[in-house]
Amino acid sequence: MTPEFWISIATLIGAVIVTPLLVAYISRSGKRTDAEAARLLQQQTWARQDAVADKVEQVRVQTEIVAKQAEIAAKLLVENQETVAAVAKESAKDTSDKLTVIHTLVNDKLTATIKKVIAATLGKVDALEALDRAMPSPETKAAILAARAEIADDEATLKERATAQGIAEKQEKAALLK
Repeated sequence: MTPEFWISIATLIGAVIVTPLLVAYISRSGKRTDAEAARLLQQQTWARQDAVADKVEQVRVQTEIVAKQAEIAAKLLVENQETVAAVAKESAKDTSDKLTVIHTLVNDKLTATIKKVIAATLGKVDALEALDRAMPSPETKAAILAARAEIADDEATLKERATAQGIAEKQEKAALLK
């Protein structure tokens, strides 16, 4: 449970204790009739019940959001190491901050994987070019062109990811300054 949840519960408990005392004081002072006091008490009871129902609904919605975020994070972290799993466990404590950390780790892992794919494809191009020099064929030339196109696509993806990450970091810094 988050600190905000407990603060909300404490506030509600405080309201439940203070409201009847206030109504009793007003009733004793003679400023209100018994009927007015009863009506006021009933209205306050309904207001408290409505507030509690609203808080319960907010907690339910937040719980669903956290559950969905945890599910997504778990799927993304299947291939990551134990350190990332520890970060995912901590994300339940402070969802907003920790999901940012998880997002960064997953992006780094994906970026590293794309770089490994590019390196492997470059090795494939070198081998295909050596084969083409030894035994030229249209199929080999087509495979070389396809591999180079794959490298270009992966490099474009890396560039787009870097741009998007830069924008996200600027927005995050701007949000922190507000």
